Amino acid sequence: MSKPSHIALPKDATGEPGWLELVRQHVGSLRYGVVQIVVHDAHVTQIEKTERVRLDNRALTAAQDRQPEARATIINP
Repeated sequence: MSKPSHIALPKDATGEPGWLELVRQHVGSLRYGVVQIVVHDAHVTQIEKTERVRLDNRALTAAQDRQPEARATIINP
């Protein structure tokens, strides 16, 4: 697990809070996942990103269907 980083983010040149750009970057880097904004006393104090990896079950099933089946033949003497 990565160590939390502490970043001081003043307002940017457009007057938007600095954390807003950080949220945009996190959202832009996700394909599937969640970005949470934690607020304490009306101030954003933490941004959490949880990323999920989605597996395409259809592709996995199709690959398994192409695999030859292992069969055993038992011969009784």
